Amino acid sequence: MKRNHLYILLFSVFAMLSCEDHKMDWYNPHEGNEITASQLPLALAEQISRYDAIKSYIPRQDFVIGLGMGMDLYVNNSEYRALVNANYNSVTLGNAMKQSSIMNAKGEMDFSKVDAFLELLPQDMALYGHNLLWHTQQAATYLNGLIAPEYVPGESSDGNVLDVSALKEGRFGNWNPQNTGAGITVESGVGAGGGYAVKLVGKSTGSNPWDLQLITPDIPYVSGHSYRLSFLVRSEGNAKGRVSFQNLSNNYPWLNWLGTGNSEAFEFGTSWTQITVDLPAAAEGKTSFKCQFDF
Repeated sequence: MKRNHLYILLFSVFAMLSCEDHKMDWYNPHEGNEITASQLPLALAEQISRYDAIKSYIPRQDFVIGLGMGMDLYVNNSEYRALVNANYNSVTLGNAMKQSSIMNAKGEMDFSKVDAFLELLPQDMALYGHNLLWHTQQAATYLNGLIAPEYVPGESSDGNVLDVSALKEGRFGNWNPQNTGAGITVESGVGAGGGYAVKLVGKSTGSNPWDLQLITPDIPYVSGHSYRLSFLVRSEGNAKGRVSFQNLSNNYPWLNWLGTGNSEAFEFGTSWTQITVDLPAAAEGKTSFKCQFDF
């Protein structure tokens, strides 16, 4: 399990997913009805044993006879590997060379497992890779980030009652990192406009939204006024965020975070996502809110 990493740009967030194992997406229609060699009639068993390897019956040396197979089975099972090597002159891996298996959410390619497989493959065995794009199992987080619009930050025309001056100077000030996971820091150059952001690193053992959170300074709340909360989030993979409040009539409101309907939390990925919600009414006084993130 990898650690989860987050950043907040005066509200901007980043995260990392652990890798997911991919299984073959075909199946055996005869599962449960297999016949072992000992169950074959003796005459039939003797007849089968007289056959040579499949590729020995190929009339031409340039004739390709291939097998679709699972890479892990070939690497870890020596009997299976010997059977493949003896009978075929070409193989195609089931999932190990698809885009989602070799590319992470940042677009980085990792061929280490395929390279280890190639060390075992005979020199005269051809390997056919997968198509560039598959209808499923794509590195969607990275690909969506390539076509996401660039965000140019600006200032609110109505003023900002939330004090972010300390964050813009690279420090926390009255902002309170709480339940810090593996660390919460202010980082330079990682914001949407190249400015400061808050970096949060979550522990793989975290299981609750409040295991990684940042609490804002107090905000004056004037009765009869309307308030809108707006911030940017981004991650290194698929992530989820929540905001809980203090001193509101409902401190855990379900809000329309992304313009798609009310929900308890909002989801985001590698491209900058604008979160904008109108806050519920509250009595005269002050409030603050907790930014909570999980994966």
